[in-house]
Amino acid sequence: MKEDDLLLFLDLLDLDEELVNYRLQTIMSRKSFTIQHLTNASHLLNYKYLVNIKESDECENDLEFEFIGKLIENLDEKHIDTICNIVSVILCLNPSSILVKSEHLLQELLNIPFTKEYIDCEENHSKLLSHLKLCDSVVEAVIKVGEKLSLPFLSVPLQNIIFSANEGLKRHFLTKTVKKFFDGVTAYNILDRIWHSITQDADKLDSLKVLSVLSNYYLPLPDKEGIVLFQSSVISQREFWEICYFGLISNDPVIRKLAIYLLKRTIDCLMISNLDIDISTPIVTMKWVPSVRGDMKKSWDNYFILIDSLEEKQSNIVLPSLHLFTVVQLLGKCWLNCAYNIGLQHDNLEVKTTCIKHRLSLEISNDIEANILLDSLNDMNIFDNQTDCDIVKEKFTKNIIDEQSFMMVIRNITKTKWSPVPLYHLSDILAKRNHGRLPEVIFEYLYELIKVPCNNVVIRRAFYQNLFYIIGNSCESLSWKRILNLFNLITTNYLVDKKILDELSDIELGKKGDSYRHLFDVIKNLSVHDKRSVLEELTKSHLNIDFTIVYLMGHEDEVSSFIALLESMFNNIKSTDATMAFDVIQDAIFLSSLLNKVHGSKLASINILLNKRRHILLDYIDILLNTDINYNTLDNVILLLENLVHTYNLQSCPEKHNNLYRSSIALLRDGYNISKNIFCVYLLNIMCYQNTSEMEVDIQDLIKIFNNVNKLNSKEGNGKLRNLFNSKACEVIYSLLQRDDRDSSYCIFDYIENSLESGDCLRFILQIANIILPKILETDKFNITNFFQCVWNELEAKKTHREYSECMEGFIQLITKEAVLKVPKYNNEVIFYCSKIIEFSMVKIMPLFHLVDAMGRDNVLHYGHLVYVFSEILLVVAVPRKDNRITENLIVDISKESKFTNNKKSVYTTFHTEYRSLEILATIKDVKILEATASLITKKIDDQFKNKQRYHRNSTLHRMLHVALQHLLFIFLKHRNSYVEDVFEWCFSFLIRIPHQTSTKLYLEWYITLYFYFKGFLITDVLNLLTTNKVPILSQFMILYWLLKRRALRNSLEETEFKIVLDYFLENTMGPTYSVRLYAQYLVTRLHLLVEKSKTFNLIGYEQAINVVKKTLTEASKLKEKSYEKLLNDYFVHDFDIVNDLTPCSIYYSSHDERTNEHIDENVALQTFVGMQQLDDGDEDSLYQEWSQFNKNRKISLRKFITVLKEAKEVELTSGIIQKKYIPWKSMSDIDIVDMKKMENKTELIVVASLIDKLPNLGGMARTSEVFAVNTYVIDSLRHLQDKQFQGLSVSAERWVNVVEVRPGQPLKDYLSQKKTEGYAIVAAEQTSNSISLQGFKFPKKTLLLLGNEKEGIPCDLLPYMDVCVEVPQRGVLRSLNVHVTAAIFIWEYSRQHS
Repeated sequence: MKEDDLLLFLDLLDLDEELVNYRLQTIMSRKSFTIQHLTNASHLLNYKYLVNIKESDECENDLEFEFIGKLIENLDEKHIDTICNIVSVILCLNPSSILVKSEHLLQELLNIPFTKEYIDCEENHSKLLSHLKLCDSVVEAVIKVGEKLSLPFLSVPLQNIIFSANEGLKRHFLTKTVKKFFDGVTAYNILDRIWHSITQDADKLDSLKVLSVLSNYYLPLPDKEGIVLFQSSVISQREFWEICYFGLISNDPVIRKLAIYLLKRTIDCLMISNLDIDISTPIVTMKWVPSVRGDMKKSWDNYFILIDSLEEKQSNIVLPSLHLFTVVQLLGKCWLNCAYNIGLQHDNLEVKTTCIKHRLSLEISNDIEANILLDSLNDMNIFDNQTDCDIVKEKFTKNIIDEQSFMMVIRNITKTKWSPVPLYHLSDILAKRNHGRLPEVIFEYLYELIKVPCNNVVIRRAFYQNLFYIIGNSCESLSWKRILNLFNLITTNYLVDKKILDELSDIELGKKGDSYRHLFDVIKNLSVHDKRSVLEELTKSHLNIDFTIVYLMGHEDEVSSFIALLESMFNNIKSTDATMAFDVIQDAIFLSSLLNKVHGSKLASINILLNKRRHILLDYIDILLNTDINYNTLDNVILLLENLVHTYNLQSCPEKHNNLYRSSIALLRDGYNISKNIFCVYLLNIMCYQNTSEMEVDIQDLIKIFNNVNKLNSKEGNGKLRNLFNSKACEVIYSLLQRDDRDSSYCIFDYIENSLESGDCLRFILQIANIILPKILETDKFNITNFFQCVWNELEAKKTHREYSECMEGFIQLITKEAVLKVPKYNNEVIFYCSKIIEFSMVKIMPLFHLVDAMGRDNVLHYGHLVYVFSEILLVVAVPRKDNRITENLIVDISKESKFTNNKKSVYTTFHTEYRSLEILATIKDVKILEATASLITKKIDDQFKNKQRYHRNSTLHRMLHVALQHLLFIFLKHRNSYVEDVFEWCFSFLIRIPHQTSTKLYLEWYITLYFYFKGFLITDVLNLLTTNKVPILSQFMILYWLLKRRALRNSLEETEFKIVLDYFLENTMGPTYSVRLYAQYLVTRLHLLVEKSKTFNLIGYEQAINVVKKTLTEASKLKEKSYEKLLNDYFVHDFDIVNDLTPCSIYYSSHDERTNEHIDENVALQTFVGMQQLDDGDEDSLYQEWSQFNKNRKISLRKFITVLKEAKEVELTSGIIQKKYIPWKSMSDIDIVDMKKMENKTELIVVASLIDKLPNLGGMARTSEVFAVNTYVIDSLRHLQDKQFQGLSVSAERWVNVVEVRPGQPLKDYLSQKKTEGYAIVAAEQTSNSISLQGFKFPKKTLLLLGNEKEGIPCDLLPYMDVCVEVPQRGVLRSLNVHVTAAIFIWEYSRQHS
């Protein structure tokens, strides 16, 4: 009620003032107060205040002021709002004394410590909030009477409240208290205090939130009359711009929105000011020149358009705006980086890639920039498109020419968790830079870079080879110790099985590129002062040997000093005894490792010394046999023995060898010390490795010894050592088996079966089993089925083990061994394990590669069940996961590069597996196997397409059918017997059965045409067969055209046949379907051209029809019709020949454009096709003679026949036509502190979509609701908000709309009833008998719009709840709109009426 109305009401009441005073004094004299007492007091005080206003007078308020003191002393926080009202009214009763009393009251209220510690204490939050509210009421009273408080001596740090963790307290302070103090208090400068706090102590993101809430004060704009009431200087201070920058660079979109809000408002402030801003700090730069404010405003507006667009998810909105990166360059790199930060994390790959390209045009100047860029590059999808990949790598290479950019990248690489593909490409980029001399700190960065993990073996090795180059180019300025550390780390990871001298030899022979040479040259050319100490340091660890060898290759004058050190080490070992044996073991390890690595003519003097004195190492081993070896010393002993495996020479000292052998056997027989037993079995393995007949060992006796060792050491805790023992024991048995003719198969099989539990034994167990299995299968004594199952279980457990590949290869050799294949009872087991391997190929291709390789062994495919398996393998073409495909593409590319030749032996990809299977298919000469393969392929396809009416391009079904037809064509090329008729009938029926993709239709037509040609069918019979069976008309055209073309080439075409086909084509030149007409017309011209060239017969009577066709095609050419242009460039219409092009290369590579995004090794493919084309001359029918005549000596080249023009996909970026997503700061009304409140200017419209169940409609309506400021959006489940279908249409609108869940049924009815009681009009978007047209309906301000289900509309039981039903007037035949469209029309109309 207005104040004048209240005064009038008081006149009517005419209350006795004395009675009012008496009643008030009675209440104030109480010691305690209930809410009723306080409410009554408030009413009485208000009455007195209104009387004062009416009489333009004031009254004494001393008693009342004492009442305030009593209320504060016994403050009841539950009734604080009523108390605040009382305080404000009491102070207003006597305006003359309000300033004095208010100052006194504020001092009393603020007499609490506002320290950060006090504010952080949760127990104090309620008291602090109450006191703030009381302060607000005091200042409000002062403002109300038109006064201002002056508090120059008030030092209470109220600004500390902005650091409070209590959101309610902070919210009240910023939205209420600050406003009151700003309007009603002078000399305290609350805004200056807050600004000082947020610039000195606050987190920048917290500061951003505070500034956003207080933007009306810190960023003042003109009022409605255009007057700026006060000035603020914060926008000229660097701290303000740094706060905005940190907000905008944030990964949180809510924080970014706050920063954008502030920046947009700031630019408007600058437009009305004359401030000249020139700020430049290491973090942020900002320049504003008032004289060109118009141009600068335009640049910033473009920047805001760019930022707002980047926040969108749809690429069609974002991509056109990205050219603005070039327009806003002058704003400063820091602001560009903020935009890049959003773009580099965008969900859309094209947007991200484009932003990366733009970003790489700027140098990288700090860690934040480097991290954002590197994180964005850690996406393998960026490197899927070869063009994008090359551009990104080229731009990155140019970027890091700048030393600062390079150092920033190197320093921050390890902060990202890299996937293999991006890691390799990044290393490739870094390897291309000629680094020169770099700061010493590069050592730390490179050291960490080498330790970056990579879980793909091939890519990891390629990565390390790039690192060789990077380190070689970067370490010239480093000390020799640091170079040693880097070298040791990388060679430990990379040169696992390689000798360093082999690498040096390869470099000298030109087999290795600069990746090795640079680093090796740096080591060779090292300049050191104290050479003796360097050599002594190098001999302290065997890990330094590779470095030492390279070093000595460049410092030959130091070889003699090094030899002297070696002599000293040999002497130390020679003079040791059992008690001191382990004191010199590091020397022994160094010498044995050096002996293993130094060979040939390189460093000959060192080699001579080592071979001359190697017997000292054998003596030392003999000493170790007599020492106590335990778990702690075992590792060193094993390392020593492993170094001697390849250098142990039995002939040089046979007596020592015999002693060692006898001692080892004796210790093994004793068997109690498991560590000593491991030592002995390692030593025994070295002797067995030499493969000498002088060592008489009974395998059966040895196995008994091994079993005894296991028995004696079976106690708990010895498991790991026992596994180690059994692993080496199996290796010993395998070595002995290779040269022992005595039959020990049965006892060996028992032993390896028992040893299967020791996982490390599996590789040698399989090698042993492959040797003894034929003998084992001669008897039924052993359960081979159980053995296979146990081995398979072990393999399953070793999938991530480095020996998995060798073990899987051994298992496949085992199950495909002829001894197993010829026993029928194992057929199902072999098929079972082969099927498992085929299934697993989608996850890991390596096992399938080994299985395919096994198929190529002699006689394997002579067994029917293996032919079945091979046919399954030929059709393994499942669509690979995108990440697997990208990884395999890179591996294929790596395998093609000469600098990565070491990787080829371990490369297993889908490409290599498929082409290996083609090689095996080409080697099959047995006609029955080929026929069986063709039969199995067609049966498999029939099974896959059972009940299928269609298939999609590049689906598994498409790829399977595609490759099946390729195999059938190749088998036709190899052999043409009675089976071809069955395959022809299958192809013919399959062509008719379902619609086909272009490539599969081509192969079906090709095979059918070949059969007609091979069998010599008459054209009339062919045409009759095609039309009778309703073969697709375009397929009919191609089959007839190819057949005529081939016969014309062989001069076997009859004039009657030609004219029959020509007549058939002419009949269809005026057909109802455009594509049929066009093909018929074009093929008529091709046939005419064919006759003109051959001049075999005339076309009298056809001239006019042909001329009409040519004119029609001329018109199509003028109009540049795409279908016609496609025909003009189609190889299969112009140059294709069914026989001449029947080559492996044409079948498997040239004739299709499928799988173009899967890379191949062209050299491997070409080599495979050359081998496949070497056909046997045994099947020399007429077709073979024709084929051979053209292809026998023809050079094979990899080229695609598909020459159809592709449309260029380009986005015009310079047209200036952009879907602008610029949002003025005044419309960004959802900005508030820590989600304090959602949009302030929302309408009072509620949209209820609980009856709608299609997520795209719900998502679209969410976006519409956000755009038009709908108050509440109601759906049936909040889970929809996380669904991708919803988010695809909502594009984040759900973050800014108040979304409520109301289930259909009774909950919805209750919700509608509740809203009715709140004064909402319930409006239904529905067509009923009495519905109102939308054009004539006036929406109440408080409207609830109910939308019906997509199909059923609004249920009848809800119609009684409606106040009115409104419909959209329509003119068309259909009587309904899409519900999202309907909602948008209604919401827009409501918004229009209430704007």
